[in-house]
Order: sequence, then C-alpha cells, then structure tokens
Amino acid sequence: VGATADANMGPLTLGAEIDYFTGSVANPGGIEPDLEGLNFQISGGMGVGPANVGLTLLYASGDDPADADININGLDGNYATGFIITNSGARSLQPKDGTCLSQDGSSLGGALNCIAGSGLIVIKGTAGISPVERLNLQGDIIYAMSAEDQSSTNSNNDIGIELDGTARYKLDENLSVMGGVAYLITGDWWKSASCDPDTD
Repeated sequence: VGATADANMGPLTLGAEIDYFTGSVANPGGIEPDLEGLNFQISGGMGVGPANVGLTLLYASGDDPADADININGLDGNYATGFIITNSGARSLQPKDGTCLSQDGSSLGGALNCIAGSGLIVIKGTAGISPVERLNLQGDIIYAMSAEDQSSTNSNNDIGIELDGTARYKLDENLSVMGGVAYLITGDWWKSASCDPDTD
C-alpha cells in the first residue's frame, strides 16, 4: 500500500511518499518468516534569492537481526535521494521497480539490497542555481545512518556523508544533458562490511 502527495504553498513546494509492505513466505515444514517494510519521504523546497534550496527527510525500515522477519523495501525512483547511497538512476541487470533503500554491507543500491538490508535514515540538503540561461547547477549534502544494526554484535549505524554535484544544460524544450560527481565520506557502519577497520 502506498501514497504520494504534492503541494504548492506560495513559494514553498512540498512532496511526500509513504509505502507499507507486508506478506509471508510459504515454506511447508520449515521456517515461514513474515515480510514487512515501511518507508516514507518528505521533501520541501523554495527560492531564496537567486538560489533554490530544499530539505529532504527519509526513513526506510531495516532488517532487525534479533528476529526472523524479513525486511523488504523500495521507493519510487522519481524521489531520488543520492547517487551513491541509494544508487538512484543506476542500471541494474536485475528487474527492479524504483530505488532500493537497504544497505547490505557489500554494495550500495541495486536490486539485491531491497531485501534484508539495514535500512536508511537520511537528512538531505540541496541548493541549486542557474548562473546563465538553460544551465542549472546543484549541490547536495546527505547524512545517512542505518535504521537497524547490521548484526547482533555490531551497533555501528553511521553510514556517512555523501556530497553530490550536478550540472544540467537544456539544449532545447525536449532534450537536456547532465553530468555529475559524487563522493561518500564513509562512517563506522562500514567496519562491519569487512575485516579491515579502515572505513576509507
């Protein structure tokens, strides 16, 4: 079950999405865990002088290592969060619908992380400006942590800070080109992804 909403309140533009997932696994004679998941995203933006600024809050549930239930998640790809953390816009060899929001310790984004990952809690700030006609420059700073511990023995949940920069140029009414760069300053959550304690 899911719902989205968009609103314009004078200079302020608001957008939101909420999704709830539920189900169960049929495994006669074996463990039959429940499937569950919840995510919501709220964003707002407005013009401040020559710039457009915005703030986004995101929560995506994760897999609790203390129970057998399986977390499953996904968010509409129209609500992009970041280039690295949610791998928005990336192509996958596996079928997927929307953006996967669970970290699995070995990769970011992609179809596999929709299931049994640690989830996400994100705060994102955005600023954009058009220095010349048809050109838009945007910078994002994103702080992310996992919604759940990765394991019963590891309570690190600081995924890190992502810095994104994009430039989009509108060639005509129907065609634009975009280039971007992203960098993730990794946090202690990654110490559980390998034996190496250096999270760089």
